[in-house]
Amino acid sequence: MNLKKVLAFLLAAQMLLVSGVACSDTEDETTPSETENKIEETEAPEETEFDRRSVADSLPEITFGGKDFRFYANEGEIFQLVSDDDTGVGLESVIYDRNARVQERFDVKITAEYQLGVESQDVINSYAQSGEHIAEVFDHWHRMGLTPPCYAMSLNWLDLPHLDWDKPWWNKKSNDDSTINGKLWTVTGDLAVTAMQDTWAIAFNMDLIKDYGYTSEQLYQLVLDGEWTLDKFIEVGSSMYKDVNGNGQEDPGDVFGYLCDVGDRTMPWVTALGEKFFTKTEDGMGVEVTLGTEKTYQALEKLINFHHNVVGTYSVKAEPEEARNTRAEALAEFVNGTVGLFPTTFNPCFVEFTDLTFSYGMLPFPKYDTAQETYMTVPEYDFSIYGVPVTLPFEDYEMVGVIMEALMAESWKTVSPAYYDEALKGRYTADATTAEVIDLIMDGRVYDWGYQIAQFIDTYKVPYLFCYQIRDNDIDMASSLAEGESKIQAAIDVCLSFYED
Repeated sequence: MNLKKVLAFLLAAQMLLVSGVACSDTEDETTPSETENKIEETEAPEETEFDRRSVADSLPEITFGGKDFRFYANEGEIFQLVSDDDTGVGLESVIYDRNARVQERFDVKITAEYQLGVESQDVINSYAQSGEHIAEVFDHWHRMGLTPPCYAMSLNWLDLPHLDWDKPWWNKKSNDDSTINGKLWTVTGDLAVTAMQDTWAIAFNMDLIKDYGYTSEQLYQLVLDGEWTLDKFIEVGSSMYKDVNGNGQEDPGDVFGYLCDVGDRTMPWVTALGEKFFTKTEDGMGVEVTLGTEKTYQALEKLINFHHNVVGTYSVKAEPEEARNTRAEALAEFVNGTVGLFPTTFNPCFVEFTDLTFSYGMLPFPKYDTAQETYMTVPEYDFSIYGVPVTLPFEDYEMVGVIMEALMAESWKTVSPAYYDEALKGRYTADATTAEVIDLIMDGRVYDWGYQIAQFIDTYKVPYLFCYQIRDNDIDMASSLAEGESKIQAAIDVCLSFYED
């Protein structure tokens, strides 16, 4: 959907300011007047006039007598849960205002704690085993999502009231796919800013592509027309090259249509192509490996050829212990302005991309073909998901359901749009096409359950197998799957045991 009006409204309610390389945000509690509402009712509304605040939650009028609502998180995730910034400037101030609204409405006090150097799920497991209740909700990394359930330390989210999974602030498809035998151990939604930061997309150099006959308008239109496919992506990425140093070799410093480090930036492809690592069985009681489809093998062959054999593309490769260096090397090439298309998360928008000497935009990972209905992607594996410790008293079930629903809703209405606008230097507010493309990317996020099972598989980590094949220039994924079949099935059986009655 096109949400240009989202931040247009916040200009009145939050006073978003674009300054230098970042967009700042302020907010007050002003609401539209009755006259304004009547005008909107009588005029035919345009899609660009959609206002997220017009979407109401279905929560009851209830208060909780000043109770504490405590999160326990990793240190790096605290910022998205609480803030003391009441300056009215920036994303942290929007988070402060979100919490203030929820606290006032339901009479609670929202806090968040962490333990330096210790992962949150380990802290929760330790306290839960002793029976001590230290938090209502724990925030932990997606890849560690099944650790608390494996020790029977999590409650089932489906046992909590007032959670409306059909609302846009939840990812219904992912929650449905993660529900096995009527149990949903972990959830995520717009409360998790890290799920936006870590979302994979394709950054592109608006200035460079002009030298090769493309414009940002053309690429955006391909996306909006549903024609941004794997074949089109390969066509565009392989059409740009210049041997800058004149040595007759493709090497860093040359101009490339596409460049990436093949250690992890190829992770989103399986999801982007509409495939799954694992699929829930029809009876909802189990999962099976579904990575090895004919379409997956066809796409793998195309992508391996594109990454390793096409002039105009460059793959930075290193052993796992050097992966951090290759990521930095690949990112530096894009920042230097010599790369047309570059797979990345949104996180560099706040760091490395703030001082670019060229204009850039974001595109979704392409679809497999035009028959695929939606663009799809995943966040990187360290984004936040939420669980409820088994120590939560039954009398607090209602409070947790109400407050989590409210925080997710308020985040969708104000925090997410503010994040997009800061990431894109105000263009989410100002440019309707940019807003529509970003919405397509974010609406296509899948929080794949498969990444949570990876930690239980010793060598054959199914969610990473596809990108390993690209890294190693090896199209024989069938042999890799067959070789690890017994270990993969054993890991599945272990994980399914967490869902038994």
